[in-house]
Amino acid sequence: MKNKIIILFALIAVLTPAVSDAGIIIPDANLNIVVNTQGREAPFNFSLKAGYYEYDEELDDYILVWHDYQNFNLQTQNLTASVATAVSAWGGQYLLSQENTEGFEIDIIHCASESQSDNFSYLPDGVIMEVNSTVAENIICVFNNTQINEKIPVLIVPGLLGTEMKNGDELLWADLVRMATDVGDSFIDPLEFNENLTPINNEIYKNNIIKKQPFLDYADGLINEFKNQGYVENDNLFTFPYDWRYGASGKYADNKTNSDLLGEKINVILQQTGGDKVDVVAHSLGGLIVKKYVMDNPASHHIGKAVFVGVPNTGAPKSVKVLLQGDSFGIPWLAESEIKKISENMPASYDLLPSQQYYDVNGSFIKTIDEAIPTTENPNVQNVIKDLNYQEVEGFLTEDHNLNSVGFDNAQILHTENFDNYDLRTAGVELYAIDGCKAGTLGKVIERRRVDFLGNNITEYDAPKFTPGDGTVPLESATNLPISQENKFYSLSGSHSKMLSANGSRQKIVNLISGSSLEISNNVITQDINRCNLNGKAISVFSPIDIFVTDQFGNRLGLAEDRSVINEIPNADFEIWGEHKFVYLPDDDGQVYDISLQGIGTGTYTIKSQDIVAGQAVTTEVFSNLAATTQLTGKMNLNADPLTGSGQVVLLIKQTSESEIETVLPSATLIGEDLEDLLPPTATATLTGEKNKDGLYVNFAFVKINANDTESGVLDIEYSLDEASIKKVPGGMAEINVEGEGRHVITFFASDMAGNNSPKQTINFEIINLPTSKDQCKKDGWKNFGGKFKNQGECVSFVESKKPKK
Repeated sequence: MKNKIIILFALIAVLTPAVSDAGIIIPDANLNIVVNTQGREAPFNFSLKAGYYEYDEELDDYILVWHDYQNFNLQTQNLTASVATAVSAWGGQYLLSQENTEGFEIDIIHCASESQSDNFSYLPDGVIMEVNSTVAENIICVFNNTQINEKIPVLIVPGLLGTEMKNGDELLWADLVRMATDVGDSFIDPLEFNENLTPINNEIYKNNIIKKQPFLDYADGLINEFKNQGYVENDNLFTFPYDWRYGASGKYADNKTNSDLLGEKINVILQQTGGDKVDVVAHSLGGLIVKKYVMDNPASHHIGKAVFVGVPNTGAPKSVKVLLQGDSFGIPWLAESEIKKISENMPASYDLLPSQQYYDVNGSFIKTIDEAIPTTENPNVQNVIKDLNYQEVEGFLTEDHNLNSVGFDNAQILHTENFDNYDLRTAGVELYAIDGCKAGTLGKVIERRRVDFLGNNITEYDAPKFTPGDGTVPLESATNLPISQENKFYSLSGSHSKMLSANGSRQKIVNLISGSSLEISNNVITQDINRCNLNGKAISVFSPIDIFVTDQFGNRLGLAEDRSVINEIPNADFEIWGEHKFVYLPDDDGQVYDISLQGIGTGTYTIKSQDIVAGQAVTTEVFSNLAATTQLTGKMNLNADPLTGSGQVVLLIKQTSESEIETVLPSATLIGEDLEDLLPPTATATLTGEKNKDGLYVNFAFVKINANDTESGVLDIEYSLDEASIKKVPGGMAEINVEGEGRHVITFFASDMAGNNSPKQTINFEIINLPTSKDQCKKDGWKNFGGKFKNQGECVSFVESKKPKK
């Protein structure tokens, strides 16, 4: 039989009479257990065991056996917790150990005692204590824990508009409810900046990044995908909210930039996690901020991997549109005019303009057309069409359109050649890029300027040039990034604002960062840039007509009844410039579209449908100057019935609900060089006829209108006499014989085959009716000349006076 001898208790039992008789009390030691942690609060469990010597018959010896004594459950607050308990101070042996806590590991264990006779033997997870004091004492054991960094912390840096902005408790960006109810969205006026690039309201502050909105999953899907791989928000998964209005070049009141604040955020993460680097996912403008931070801190940026998603490395022409016209950014109910207003002095707007590098690689991104009207004084005046060079862009923006010259200059300081071509790999960053490449993307702005016949300056915008990209950032800008070829990826259905969380791109981001192998279809993400060409239809609608498109899956594009913008069709684009609408519809995956037309005013409208194959325009079908009313409805058939025009686009129009459907064929089809015809024809009018001494035409006037077009050719001349209905005369000449006494006005213009219209012109003249023969004076005929004669004799005398003298 095993004999148990408990030394401590045996001694106490033997000595108890003496101790009791002597009045001696066996002392206790006060044991304090302290646990410290790092980064986050956590529960920690400790066990305290007492050691007894027991006889082991097989060994024929006494061995030390540990028995449960006490257990402690500690929850840290302010990253620390403690508990006190009593142990015997006279010959006691104890084992104090900490159980495993998920996400943490023991860094240091240290015990200290008031008695030099106590001994401590340290184990990986605890300590053995030999308490040998004969007096009461205090013992403290401290367990310092650090977070286990099995995963390198991830930091998501959002892009423009990707962070909520608040004024006190008031949400300004993005409050969709107020956007839907506040006509004009003036409630976001406090986001404006002054001309000196400082905020008009210093109480505005950043809140959280935008994760999900009813119309948009911005970062929520990506964050959840990381969570599925074991990441924990605010543990090893972080976001960087920032005031996007300052962009990459803007400076706060303390002279800091968003890049400086990014560095501070990274340092906080490193202190919290105990790591030495972070991995970064940067979207859009966020990529420029990351690039600037690394350039400023090439040896101390602490970034391991960086995934750039839709980053406009050399800017985007879309920002030109934002500054000139505003943009809804695909947000329902957002007023474009309000965005134009808050953008005018916002540093970010200028940071995102195309840079010199963009121009050097892609050429001009702004074309201007100054339309001229020949006059008698200046009959040889010419239209001027110009692709602006980069130096002329500044004047176009800051002088022609009165935009902020300081903002433009600061953006040039940012976008140096070194910045635009900076290789993050030289600073030790493992760089990846995911770029949208098949969406129609604004590549060139075309502005028309003229003076109308009333002397008003008119500025309008023609159909923009579409280029491959993500709907906002051209592919040429996103790929202007020194990077290893094997680290470049292209999203075949990437829409700029949705790319972080879109199916395919979010899995690829997580795979690149975490090393996971989430399945991704090669029809969504590819490394073959040859699959990034545009193939589809570019449709231009010149007011007053609305266009609404639905694909075979029910996805919609156009303006809703409340005039909010809808674009649900993958890789499609919808741009609104003033009253004109411009649409790109892809057709390389067998898409089928139902296209509806609705009149929204009276006047005339022009529609152009351009076929784009492999990024190049091949044909354009033009429907020029058709009559519009508010009752007009119709369809645009992209695949016409052979009976109405094999292969042609046709319009099926009803002028009223009771009207028969009218099939309208194109007025012209353009190919080759004619596709680039943007200049209107020239038109001049000459008046001939007999005049009296006061310069009035006698009895009639003959008007001849001539039109000329050196490119696609003249389609027709349209004119209206005395505000009567418009008449169309095919070709380049119209002759009008005008009779009837009184003042007359003819308004006219010419159209070319490409759908360009010359400026409207007017000619004014007056006709006086006078007799040319005595017969016109007979009987009461003399009375037909507006009271010019008192009697028949005066009328006859007038005719006689006009006869040539022999």
